[in-house]
Amino acid sequence: MDRTDLVGHRILIVSAKTHATGLLRSILGMLGVTSILQVEDGSTGLECLKREGFTAVFCSPNVAPISGLTFPVAARRHPGMVNPTVPIFMLQERARRRDVEKARDTGVTDVMTIPISPRAIAAFLTLALSLRAGSSPNARPIASRSTRDVPSG
Repeated sequence: MDRTDLVGHRILIVSAKTHATGLLRSILGMLGVTSILQVEDGSTGLECLKREGFTAVFCSPNVAPISGLTFPVAARRHPGMVNPTVPIFMLQERARRRDVEKARDTGVTDVMTIPISPRAIAAFLTLALSLRAGSSPNARPIASRSTRDVPSG
């Protein structure tokens, strides 16, 4: 992925400031994203989604006072959201099948396991954006992918 592929995109991170979110910010910067907003709780994240359009959202499962699994439901269904179809990626330490299915059922686009890599972030974002744009209508749903599906090379 060329560094300029994500220039001009806006990313929202809904998570406490941790090593993983610092790494995510650095990776997004390497990919060309210059507009990154990080908030530490789910209610502030929802307010941001009501006011501004974002290209994608990364959130952790523990974004008090709204749980990480309640956040996507509200982001998809609450009236007044600028973009209720924004890709939402859940960052988790592990992704057991039941956790991924539960996240998918709440509106999460995909679950990404920590540690994250630049290649995985680029692949997930590129696929999500291409599916939103309709350029890949025969691709399987993102939520059925795992980080092991990300091509190496």
